[in-house]
Amino acid sequence: MGCDIHIYPEKLTKGRWIYRPIFGNEEPRIYRLFGILAGVRDPEESPIASPRGLPGNISETTRAEADEWGPDMHTPSWLTLSELETRDWKFLRLWESIKYLIWGLGELSESEDHKDVRIVFWFDN
Repeated sequence: MGCDIHIYPEKLTKGRWIYRPIFGNEEPRIYRLFGILAGVRDPEESPIASPRGLPGNISETTRAEADEWGPDMHTPSWLTLSELETRDWKFLRLWESIKYLIWGLGELSESEDHKDVRIVFWFDN
């Protein structure tokens, strides 16, 4: 059985996180990418951050989607654009898989440190 990732971009606007779609919410099954994002399906890769669960200040849209998945979702987490930028995606040969996500988040960001945009994500089997 395969594993899919569901990604929800969010932007901090006036103190609240708002869902801001920039692409489809389901990305292809690239298990190496799953390993880098959250240690899922590729134990060889160290994740950018250990899975954190859903953020307490999640957007209403993303919360509704997460609630809909219920027990069928696993390993929820989130990462800011700043954190995503800590990896050399070209060196990892994953640039084609992640460039539109990085570019789209960069277009949404209005801060120098890029901590005002993030992805909230989880996996299903």
